[in-house]
Amino acid sequence: MNKSVLIELLSKFTPKEMKEFAEFVYSPFFNKNHSIIKLFDYLRKQYPDFENNAIEKKYIYSEIFPDVEYNDGFMRTLMSGLCSLAENYLSYICFKYNNYYDKKFLLYELNNRGLDRLFERNYKAVSKQLEDEQIKDADFFYDKYDIGFENIYHLHRVNMDKIEKIIPQSDVEDVFDNLTYFYLIQSMDHYLYFLNIMEMYKFRFNTEKFEKTLKILEADKFKNVPAVELYYNLLMLFLNEDDISYFYDTLKFLKNNVNDLNKDYIHKAYLNLKNYCRRKIQKEENSFIKELFDIYKIELDLKIYSLQNEMSFWYYTGVIETALKLKEYDWTKEFIEKYKCELAENSRENTYLYALSLYEFALKNFEKALEILSKVRYNDVYHKLKYRSLLLMIYYELDYWDLLIAQIDSFNHFLLNDVLVQSERKEYYSNFLKYIKTLNTYKESEKKQGPEILSNKIKENPVVYNKEWLLEKLNELAE
Repeated sequence: MNKSVLIELLSKFTPKEMKEFAEFVYSPFFNKNHSIIKLFDYLRKQYPDFENNAIEKKYIYSEIFPDVEYNDGFMRTLMSGLCSLAENYLSYICFKYNNYYDKKFLLYELNNRGLDRLFERNYKAVSKQLEDEQIKDADFFYDKYDIGFENIYHLHRVNMDKIEKIIPQSDVEDVFDNLTYFYLIQSMDHYLYFLNIMEMYKFRFNTEKFEKTLKILEADKFKNVPAVELYYNLLMLFLNEDDISYFYDTLKFLKNNVNDLNKDYIHKAYLNLKNYCRRKIQKEENSFIKELFDIYKIELDLKIYSLQNEMSFWYYTGVIETALKLKEYDWTKEFIEKYKCELAENSRENTYLYALSLYEFALKNFEKALEILSKVRYNDVYHKLKYRSLLLMIYYELDYWDLLIAQIDSFNHFLLNDVLVQSERKEYYSNFLKYIKTLNTYKESEKKQGPEILSNKIKENPVVYNKEWLLEKLNELAE
């Protein structure tokens, strides 16, 4: 039972939710099956660990029905019933904690039942509440549209054939505008997502419909809708990459409108700005390393680096790598220690040690970097790619020729056989391996002409891991 959907579901509940779910299970309105209550009472005592031996089906059955012979079909029925209740509870809390779901459904029912005075009272109240909202995101505009459209239906029903009463009270233009804003925000969000996927994974989508929408969009007409203006700027940033004014305009816009945008939009905006910086850095426009670092610091100040209350491996190491390129050594060391506790618990120590190794490597303490890195034990395949690459760079710096060649061969074998690594990512690291192997050959032979030719090849290749370090090593050889 430890791998059952029911246990997986209950293990994700917070203590507060578990307590509230108990009231849900005990309520005869939602559940009249006392056997399900017995099963829940037992499982509740096992929360949150749900140890394997304590949640074996036959054992549970003997605990809650001590004098009854085990019946697997009945036990499965109880588990299924409790799982359905848990799913219903999740639907309920989503409904409960959304500001307008309950109000919209109340208006629907009042309208359908012809309870006009109650409808009008509630419509005025919810309209006032919406007008007081500061953050006007896509959900806000859809709620306004939905409630406004319900009011139009109400007016048509109570003023049948009296168009002169319907039109002045119905705010038809407002309803249409709200639907338009909702569509624009959502469609531009999707378009931006597709553009990023196409850029990162070289995957093609048919974006013709998005392009047509963007062409007819007159940006000046939406200055009063921050979310629309933000997504328009982000799309222009992506589609007009050589015009850096969109980058700085978007940064300024975010700073001035941070209180008018929801956290998810701000998070996505800075993510797109960081991707823009990375594309510029890939083209050796290295002034954007500082811009990228500044964006990281803004995210840290605003605490928008994560939407799941954890700092990812990629974010943590991305901040560190960027800061080290700018030789912000003291800042980096403070960051490593300060944010260690926010890493996912199951990979925290490995990620922390990898970060310390990066730090020591940047300080040219290569022996110490190797000592720390030797303690790292990664399970995640993508984390292993970063780990192996750092190991190669340390071997190169320490002139460990035999270990370097052996590790390159092992890495190539890993890339060739691992089915989880995408082909684009394989090419990214394969090129790095190819170039570091050639780099090592030049270093051993002390050739002067070869490094210059290799440098040009690396600069022209857009798919290379740690291009900056490779070029730095080539420059050292050329001196």
